[in-house]
Amino acid sequence: MVGIFTRKYEIRINEIGPDERLTPQTMFCYLQDISNAQVASMGIGVDDLKLRGVTWVLSRVCLETAFLPRHGDTIVAQTWPAEPARFFVPRHVLLTSQETGEKVAHATCFWLMLDMATKTVVHPWNHYPKVDVDDFGPVFFANPQRLDNSPGTSPLEFTARNSYIDFNRHVNNRFYFSFAQDWLSEIHAAPVQIDTIQINFNLPLAFGESLVCSGETNGPRFRVVGYSADDRNVFSAAGTFAIQ
Repeated sequence: MVGIFTRKYEIRINEIGPDERLTPQTMFCYLQDISNAQVASMGIGVDDLKLRGVTWVLSRVCLETAFLPRHGDTIVAQTWPAEPARFFVPRHVLLTSQETGEKVAHATCFWLMLDMATKTVVHPWNHYPKVDVDDFGPVFFANPQRLDNSPGTSPLEFTARNSYIDFNRHVNNRFYFSFAQDWLSEIHAAPVQIDTIQINFNLPLAFGESLVCSGETNGPRFRVVGYSADDRNVFSAAGTFAIQ
């Protein structure tokens, strides 16, 4: 089904943090889940594409959070596609509170289709059904920015653990938000909340591989990059945060 697709999520006890509010990592799970739910209804979900030797990979995400609801609240998630631009397939997501009607967050995910055998990007029009522009909702983030991927200061090493690995056999995208948040928390020696973020996923990280994160902060603004052991840029992130 093309158009605006809706799914509801009740916030469970394992999806809240020490402040008893929804964790941003859980929001990333919502983004991935509802995105796949709609493309599955269009016949191009993960299971459908697997039969053709193709899969979806998230290349860029831009997220702006308005507030974090509490345990027991219900999130109304809505998503709609945008017309593919070159190899990117943008998808917009709006999260609102069912209890108050307030906006929780909005995001744009920039997806790619990847040949599973060759690990090369394929043109989405080879698989993506033709959609009517009338089905498109508002545009949140039209174009992801080119982020500075040069190494920063205060390096912090992480390891791709078994629990981080998803069906594509690499670290799931939500953990890169955690890497950025943990780096910020480490250098400030305090919990932090990320309010806005763009993450560019540049290389996959497999089980057991190490990742060295470094970055810079300037007031509420930050940037964090992650490099593999062989000095390749795995991800870059930038946005705004606050110390809690």
